Formats: sequence, C-alpha cells, structure tokens
Amino acid sequence: MNPFHLKPLFPLVLGVCWVSLSVKAQTPVSSDDDSAFALFKLNDALNAETQVASEKAKSLRESPGIITVITHDDIVRSGARDLLDVLLRVPGFAPGVDVQGVVDVGVRGNWAHEGKVLLLWDGLELNENLYSTLQLGNHYPVDQIETVEVIRGPGSAVYGGYAELAVINVHTRSAKSLNGVAASAQYGQFPRGLAQRDVSVMGGKAFDSGVSFTASVFAGQGNRSAGVYEGSDGSRFVTTHDSALNPLQVNLGVTYQDFRLRLFYDQYSVGSRDAYGSVDREDTVLDFATFIADAQGDIHLTPHLKLVPRLTFNTEKPWETMNDRSVQFYRKRANRTSVRLALVDDITETLSLNVGFQGYEDHAFLIDPRVIGSQLHFGESTRVDYLDGAAFAEVLWDTVLGNLTVGARYELHSQFGGSFVPRAALTKLLGHFHFKLLYSQAYRAPGIEDINNGVGIRPERTTVYEVEAGYQFGDRVFFSANGFDTTIRDAIVYTYDEGAGGETYLNERRTGTRGVEGDLKLDLQVLTADLTYSFYATGGKNQVAHYAVPGVPQALLGMPQHKWTANVNVPLWRTLGLNLTAVLMSERFAAKGTSVPFTSLFDAYLLYRDCGLKGLDVGLGVYNLLNQSNAYVQPYASDSPHAPLPGPGRSLLLRLAYAHPFG
Repeated sequence: MNPFHLKPLFPLVLGVCWVSLSVKAQTPVSSDDDSAFALFKLNDALNAETQVASEKAKSLRESPGIITVITHDDIVRSGARDLLDVLLRVPGFAPGVDVQGVVDVGVRGNWAHEGKVLLLWDGLELNENLYSTLQLGNHYPVDQIETVEVIRGPGSAVYGGYAELAVINVHTRSAKSLNGVAASAQYGQFPRGLAQRDVSVMGGKAFDSGVSFTASVFAGQGNRSAGVYEGSDGSRFVTTHDSALNPLQVNLGVTYQDFRLRLFYDQYSVGSRDAYGSVDREDTVLDFATFIADAQGDIHLTPHLKLVPRLTFNTEKPWETMNDRSVQFYRKRANRTSVRLALVDDITETLSLNVGFQGYEDHAFLIDPRVIGSQLHFGESTRVDYLDGAAFAEVLWDTVLGNLTVGARYELHSQFGGSFVPRAALTKLLGHFHFKLLYSQAYRAPGIEDINNGVGIRPERTTVYEVEAGYQFGDRVFFSANGFDTTIRDAIVYTYDEGAGGETYLNERRTGTRGVEGDLKLDLQVLTADLTYSFYATGGKNQVAHYAVPGVPQALLGMPQHKWTANVNVPLWRTLGLNLTAVLMSERFAAKGTSVPFTSLFDAYLLYRDCGLKGLDVGLGVYNLLNQSNAYVQPYASDSPHAPLPGPGRSLLLRLAYAHPFG
C-alpha cells in the first residue's frame, strides 16, 4: 500500500486550485488588500478582551492571569489537527500518557491529568467525574472552535477544584460568526496506516427577535500512531491497529435574549493494549460517554445589577471496558446535578463585585456489579453519593496604581471537608508596557474514585506566585516574559500494583516547580510569527519519590525542562499561505532509568482559501517531518512497568472545508 493514500486526490484538488489561482493572478492587488494569512494582527490580538480570568472583561495585558489566546483563524492557518496540537504550542504545556493508551498534558513540569487542569467547552466542564481526567488526541473538533483561552496558572478561586494548575476555556463558533453552514473533512495517513479521517458539520443563525441557534456534529476515526510499543517486560505490539481514537460529538445551543440552553453529547473510544504497563493479550476498547444539559440566564435587576442562575445536569460512563477477560474491565456511571447562582454588580465604572453560591450532588454506581478487573465496589456498596457546596466572591477595582482583583472561594465537601482559596492580582498597562503581580491558592478536589481507592484522602493544596512584564515595540513586535513559583502540598499521588491488580491514591508531602516563560510575537510585512520558550526546575520542592528522576533532582518524571515553539505564517499569494510549526522538547525521563531524547517536531501546512469556489478552503500538511519517535512518557511512578507510548510519526493530511452563509 502506498504510504500516502491521498495521492490519487492530489491532481484533482491541485488542478481546481491552479485554475482558480491563474484567474486570480490576472486581478491586480489593491494597496489596501490585507493578506488573508496574517497569523494575527498584533494590535487586535493584544487589545482583544477576555473574561476567562475574571467576571469583567479585560484586555489580554490587563487580565488577572497569565493567558494565551488562540483564535479560529490561528487554528485554521496553522493546520492543527486536534486540540492536543493546539495545546502543544502553548508555553509550559507538554504531553504525557496515563494508562490504557490515554494521553493528556502536564503544566509547567507538573503532571495535570487527574483534576489539575479544567477543560471548559462552551462553559461546560468536560473533566469526567470519576477520576477527573481528560482524554486528548483526535477528540475535539478544532474546526468548530472560535477561541481557546488558556490560563497558565491556577483558577480554583473562580472555577473550583479541577482548575488547580490551569484552565482551558474553549468557545465554539457562535451563531453570529457562522450565519450559515460550515463543513470540513480531513484525511490523514501514516506511511503504514490510517492517521485520521474526520468530518465536521456546523450551522448557526441569529434572528432579529433575539433568538439564535447553533448545531454541530463531529465524527471520525483515527489511530494514535503506527509505531511499536515495547513493554519493560519485553512484550510488544504494533499500534497501527491497536491505538484507535474514534470521536462522536453533538453540540446544540439555543439562545433567547439573555437565556441560554445547551445540550452536549460526547462519545470517545480509545483502543489500547498497553494496559497498566505490560501488553494485554488483545486490543481493549475504552469508551468515554458524556451527556450534559445546561440552562442559564441573565436577569437584569437594575441597569448595573444582574442575577445569573444556572442549572446543569451531567451523566457519564468514563473508562468503560466491557471485556471481562481483561484487567481493564470497568463499568460505572457518574451523575452530577449542579446549581449555581451569581450576583454581578457593576457598582461604578471602576468597581465591580461578583458573589455567588454553587452546589452539586454526585451520584455514582456500578452498572455491572461484578468485582473484576479494575472495578471495585464503593466500600461495601455498589453506589455512593456526595454533596458539595461553595461560596465565592470577587472584587475588581480599577485604580490609579493598577487594576486590582481580590477574590476567594470556600468549598465544603461531605466527604473530605472544606477548602479555602484566596487570590489577588495587580495588573497595569502603561502605554506600550504592562506588568502583572499575581498570587493564587488552589486545590485539587479528589474525584469519586480517588476517595474510593484512597485511605483518608484529602485535597492537595497549591500556592502560586507569578509575575509578568511585556512591551510592545511599535506595531510590529511584542515581547512578554513571566516567572512562576508553584508549591503543591498534600500531593495526591496515584500508584498501581499490577501484580496485586489494584490502584491506590495517597497524599504525599510536597512537590512543585518554578521557572520562566517567554513569548515573542512578530507582525512583519513578509511573515508573522509567534515564538515561545518555557523552562521549569523543581527548586528542591519535590518530596514525592514517584515523581523523582534519579540523578537529575531538578527534573520531574515525564516532563521536558525546556520547550521551544515556533509558529510562522508566510503569505505566498493572495489567499495562498504556508504555515511552519516547530515544537522542540528537551529530554524526558521515563521509568526505570530510561528516557526519550531531545524531540524536534516540525510541521508544514499549505492552505489555499477560496480554492476555485468562494468559501472552499483546501489544506495540505506534512507533520513530524523528521519522523521523530515522539513518544509519550508516563509522568509518575518511577518504578512503573509502563514504557513510553509511541506518538504520531510522520503523516500527511488533506483537509477540505466549505462555508456557506445564509441569505
């Protein structure tokens, strides 16, 4: 089989595009014609407002957090295949593997998989509620994204216990921005197997009456890689047919004036044989199924005072494995009903107050009562219930000295008690210069299975100090740098004894990191570029043996100490552009003294917009040009039998996208 099955399509696609390009070449370019391929307009990017770090919208440089914002155009022009591609270009984010083929990210050197980074999708929490995890890789439809806002730091005071180290806030395209139908299809090929084939369809319309709707569907098939997994016991398997990543997602939104309703369904399947380290005898499929219904609104009591009620119901079956011959067998359901009530008062133009209450009830039970594989009862019962309540408050005051944000959250859980986390921030914009001084406390709330598999488990507590400074050099260059110091106490640590067939959670004393991150943005006439660097070291904080790297005390298991990214966009002709991406990671240390060497991931993506037809975009990309091993390391358990999991090797991708506006 030819390694690139897209080859028969190339003459047809390129032929249509060449005819279109020839016609456009005869049309003179006006002096005010903007390139369709500028990665960002520097002033627009810096002045765009965000609410991800506070209730009141602030520009990126004034917002009380260290924030990265990635727009729809950024994603489309870069050729990002999925959300994992997008996050790898964020400073401080790096990939890792848990067990059973599931991949997630670490933040600033700290593994963030279980309840330490919050993913919001149109305001919905997508961390599953049994283990609090996320699952990345051909999962979320990036073509449907309007913006990705990433807080590279704590968000617990605002969002609760899943936002300990970072927040990923995704907004899909609104009815106003769509005003029609948008569809895309992408096909990717490894030299020896399928990489991915996905289809996305989205539509939206806003009416003068105040009614608007959006509806989207995303479905696909894929594979993590085409490499070979080699367990530490000598067992091995080829991942081409045993690393499936198959998504199905439906997202419906309806708005009437200030009231919003959203229905969301997500079904994601992961194929794996790596289990907990040694190779399982056959491919086992993990299913993650989630349904969320969410209703909220704004009730304006006065022109400056509003009440924001919200009701959310979430039901899910994560980590479901129905193969009862596998150690991975697991069938449980978790339901969460959440009520939130906030009062937002713009007291004056410079003073705002946001106070409220949030409560939820968790209910989990065994679908299959058998205690086999990874499945255990909840104590002596097949079901369990927990209650949680939280009060929060935030004051934003724009003063002569700067924008001051002070807030706190107190949360009381029926099983592990209370958690109190304050935050304070001072930000100031002085012409082209800005600075930020940030202090936050945060916590990781133990998930249902953390409590079930732990002994006296309690929340881990985190304290983070951050400082940022940036300067805009005219209209073409912007540079910012930040430093951070993160200390995690009572760290919740996961261990698995494959011989005994059991997993355990326990609190260890302390871990954490400190380091720096830098971002250089260039908006030049011949190209635009975004260059970043991030570094962390333990600074003597780590006292968790499971995270330690023998002989390298400044590093933590699985996470690169140094990371560089570059995203360069070059307009070639009118609507034809080339995007070059590089992600470089220093050595990542694995279990039992092994490591993954310095990794250089280079991608090239050619995008032709309005290819022969208004609204038709054609993209062609080559990923991992050097065919680096790109393995994912397990960032915990230094004595784990789990070897690095092969990641995507070199692949070729063809993407077609079409947008048709309503009349």
